[in-house]
Amino acid sequence: MRGIGTRSMKLGVMVQHICWNDGTDLLAALQESKLIVFYYPNVAFIDSSLLIKTAYEKEVSDFGKSPQLVSFLGNQVNIRRADGSLVASTVSPFPAVLHNYVSTSRWNDAIRLCQHVKDQCLWASLAAMSMHSKHIDTAEISYAAINEADKVQFLQKVSKIAVKDIQLAEMALMCGNAHEAEALLLQGGFIFRAIMLNITLSKWDRALELATKHKTHLDTVLVHRQRYLENMHQEETKPKFQQYIKEMELDWDKVKANVEEEYQKETNGSLS
Repeated sequence: MRGIGTRSMKLGVMVQHICWNDGTDLLAALQESKLIVFYYPNVAFIDSSLLIKTAYEKEVSDFGKSPQLVSFLGNQVNIRRADGSLVASTVSPFPAVLHNYVSTSRWNDAIRLCQHVKDQCLWASLAAMSMHSKHIDTAEISYAAINEADKVQFLQKVSKIAVKDIQLAEMALMCGNAHEAEALLLQGGFIFRAIMLNITLSKWDRALELATKHKTHLDTVLVHRQRYLENMHQEETKPKFQQYIKEMELDWDKVKANVEEEYQKETNGSLS
């Protein structure tokens, strides 16, 4: 499956046939002797750990050898047997309802639907959908419903960030989209955060590029690079880093204080 940009993800192995739903982004697939309905295929690009949790499985061994998907209309999947006969398999109508609620930003209705149906696949789908839409409150509730405690804790931490752009960037990063996270930070003018993002991801050349371009926190990049190499028991081999290290006097305590000051500004909401 191909998503945003050039990224591609595998939904499964040994898949013989796939068929999109006629009205929503539901995807049916035949995999060996199973009919699988992916409630939210885009989850592969948002939180791949939820892929299995958002997929409904149904045994179709009674359909004979080599069945084929013909259509997926509403909540009915039509399958053709090897002898040519057509068989209908009904799936839950609630995923389509959930898609409709999310597409119209009816988040409270989406939550109530999941609470009423009590289906883990539905909750997992809502978790991914709300992450994609950057709706942090719904994401926190949904992840809690499927016992993803670590992600709930992360979202609670993010919700306390005073700056909306930084919140959105953190959520994009949780979805594995570092490029979007950096773009959000730069667009909002949060150069320090963008630099620290690349440092955290060990994208040293990009961190250095941002620091030199915006003439800020160059020492922060160099000190963190030095510590990284020390921990890896490696010597500096990048010419640009070698040059700047020779030209600057680096002080870890000073850098640490400056970094803490930047984070404190965010906490106080004093960043523009």
